[in-house]
Order: sequence, then C-alpha cells, then structure tokens
Amino acid sequence: MQLVGLRRTPVAGGELATDVVQAIQYQSGRPMRDWYALGTPYAQDRALAATIGLPAAVVDAEGSLHVFVRNAGGGVCGRAQVPNGRWNKWADLKGSGTLGLPAAAGTDHGLMEVLAPAEDAVLRWDQETRGVKFRRAADIASSAADGSVSSERTGGERLTHYWRDTAGGAVRAWREGMAAPRCSVGRAAPGRSPCSGRRSTARTARSSPSAAPTAARPSPRTRRRRSPPPSTGHPPGSPAPAPRPSPSTAPAGSSSPPSAPTVPCA
Repeated sequence: MQLVGLRRTPVAGGELATDVVQAIQYQSGRPMRDWYALGTPYAQDRALAATIGLPAAVVDAEGSLHVFVRNAGGGVCGRAQVPNGRWNKWADLKGSGTLGLPAAAGTDHGLMEVLAPAEDAVLRWDQETRGVKFRRAADIASSAADGSVSSERTGGERLTHYWRDTAGGAVRAWREGMAAPRCSVGRAAPGRSPCSGRRSTARTARSSPSAAPTAARPSPRTRRRRSPPPSTGHPPGSPAPAPRPSPSTAPAGSSSPPSAPTVPCA
C-alpha cells in the first residue's frame, strides 16, 4: 500500500516548508515506512510551494507511482516514479483555472487519465500510449465540486468518471464518446464486485437522509452465464401442477401496481 499527503513544517523566520510526501507498506500487516519527501514543483520558492493543492496519485502498469498536484498557476504538475524506484523531476502538465483536488486513474491496459475541476469544466489529461507523457485532452463541459471527482474502470480501455455537480449536487457520469455527461441524483460511489457470480459495477446514490438506492449492472466484456432450467418440483412421469401466478404479476382485469417515481436530474 502507498499513501501520499502534503506536509507543512515550520522553519526559521515564521515560514512553512511544504513537501508532497509518500509512505509505503511493503507487506500486509507490516508497519508503514517513514514518510519520504517528494518536494514540490517550487523547490526554490517556499511562498509558491505553499499554494499547491493536495496530491492525487495512481499506480501505473509497471507498479510505479505517479503524483499530481494543483500548481500555483492553477494548472497541474506531476512527478513520476520509474521502475527502478527513482523519481523523475516535477513536470508541468499545463492547464489553468483548476479549483480543487485532481483525480487520477488507470485503465486495465495501463493508460492513465488525470481530471481536475475548474469553474465551468472538468479539465482532462490522458496518454496516447503507455509510458509516454501526458497530453491535454478535451475538457468536459460541467462543473464539479472539489473532492468529488472519481473514476471507475468500466472496460479494458475505458474509464467512467463521476463527480457531484456544484449547482444542485446531482451526480454526473461521463466516459469517452459521450456527447455530454449523464446525471443522477444524490452522491454516488462506484465500485466493482462479483454479483450473482458475475463481475458487475455497482453505484450507490443517496437521494434523502434515509434512502440509499443501489444499482448494479454487468461490466462490459463479460459473458452471461446460462442458468440451469428451473426445477419442476414433481416426480418424473407425473402430471405437472397448474402454474401459479407470479407474485409480481397482477391478476387479469386488475391494474398493475404503480412504478417507483423517478426524480428528475437538476
């Protein structure tokens, strides 16, 4: 396990020394190693270093850590570890106007993306191929609350990004190829877990303090398992009993039960 954080240490003259820091746990059950300072993009300017944001991190396909922070100009800077454990210098990924914590994620094929909320857009950076530098990608026209951006793998080469809208708190979802973000209501937390023996993506959204509806769908590129035929419940050769109406089916001539109301997205 790897942790990253931001450390501010008082120094002489009343100033603060700012460092992005990393700690590693090499084996489950073992203690974390001491914090290791990764510095900042402004090694020679404590005043500018004090303005950077909290770090986000992602591990690439080679097991190397990549760390990203909002820089003093409102863009994003990143620092990458190489397979031998050494660290490259801080790199400016460009961009401007970011307002909060960036988010980073990687696909099953090892490509990484970085997102950062701005006033009226979510800024994006991606990789064309594994191991190359990040490039500015097309921004997403939507406002995102600080700290609400997260990403989930929904295919071998695809990430779906989620965030909470700053205006009404609705949850937005977007992935490559969509013309505009789709929306839901409440706060969402995506995750993947086997569901009835199948790998699925689940989302939980809170629409009120006492309600937490959950939905799950099969993840892409999974094969459906054929269910065995239902048991008839009677001995072979005997006549089958008359079918009973399903509890969810209304008798003939009666009205169907009303469906659950839907809440429009803000």
